[in-house]
Amino acid sequence: MDDDGIIPFTTNLDPKKWATTLHKIKTPLTIIKGQLDQALRNNEPSSQQLIKELLAEVNKLVGTVNDIGQNDDNIQPLAIQKIYLNKLASFIIQKFQLTNPDLSLSLKIDGEIFIYDNEDRIYELLVNLVENACKYTDRGYVSVEIRRDKEHGLLLSVTDTGIGISKEDLPHIFETFYRSPQAKQKRAGYGMGLYIVKQIIEILHGEIEVKSTLQQGSTFLVKLPL
Repeated sequence: MDDDGIIPFTTNLDPKKWATTLHKIKTPLTIIKGQLDQALRNNEPSSQQLIKELLAEVNKLVGTVNDIGQNDDNIQPLAIQKIYLNKLASFIIQKFQLTNPDLSLSLKIDGEIFIYDNEDRIYELLVNLVENACKYTDRGYVSVEIRRDKEHGLLLSVTDTGIGISKEDLPHIFETFYRSPQAKQKRAGYGMGLYIVKQIIEILHGEIEVKSTLQQGSTFLVKLPL
């Protein structure tokens, strides 16, 4: 207990894992807040669909909190299922359009595309990419495109008209806690979103490329085997 009578919080959790956990908690809360704000602005009556969507986000929070402090040996293996990217990506775009009404969010997808993996993991990959694009784009658009590719299997790109990334910062954007000077001026954050994206892509044996121009925008291109 300190001089003010406050018991200091201590944890044995690795700082990197702790920051990742905080980021995972923050994203669903942002989505929940956006949906509730939109419902209030539109004076919408309560609906079963809205309740189901909010409950899904709450369940993600509960799962993240339950994982805090667990040893890696105690974490259960992820369930693998067939994921229709059309449905999942559309769902994510709709959610971020609610929280970013001044932006134009769009989805272009090449037919019905599915992937076998853990749905929460693919959801987290897409959410972090779209959230990062929206966070640093004040006006213009965020565009998501998903298509099959004979050479790489699956191509997923997220393009924005945001603040862009300098050539000096590009090599570091996937590092833990890294935030460019432009990003620090624009928004508060932990510098974990793109790190999480890179970790997921490596687990999936994929690749990610970034093209960016300051004050014009960025494109993140993910290549995943199908």
